[in-house]
Amino acid sequence: MSIRDRVLRGIALNRVPGFHFAGTFLEISYDKVDSADTRVSLDPGPHCTDPDGQVNIGVVAMLADIALAAAVRAALDSTSTRLATVSMHLQFTGVPMRGRLEGEGAFEGFQGDSASPQGVSRVRLASASSRR
Repeated sequence: MSIRDRVLRGIALNRVPGFHFAGTFLEISYDKVDSADTRVSLDPGPHCTDPDGQVNIGVVAMLADIALAAAVRAALDSTSTRLATVSMHLQFTGVPMRGRLEGEGAFEGFQGDSASPQGVSRVRLASASSRR
């Protein structure tokens, strides 16, 4: 699919409730959604890779954020609950992020006794180049 076609598809799908433009444009896949084991993936292409062939760091961070949020959302009773990322810390090993990216998220519970407790989750990302 050309980048132009991806943009047009993303704009069209963004007009109805559901996934946001960036997720649609990148074709992020929800492979499994469960609070204890959420799996998301992305098959990169020229629309999201840097000149050295690695997936753009912004795309990597967004995939991590989606995996974290999906794990928390899976633990909630209502899908209409709005979520926001309060903080996210990523540690990189230095392995190039080339090829298919896969994220594994897991919900670890809520913190706080307020009306808006914070959900805590963790994520592990791997690329095709890191699984060799």
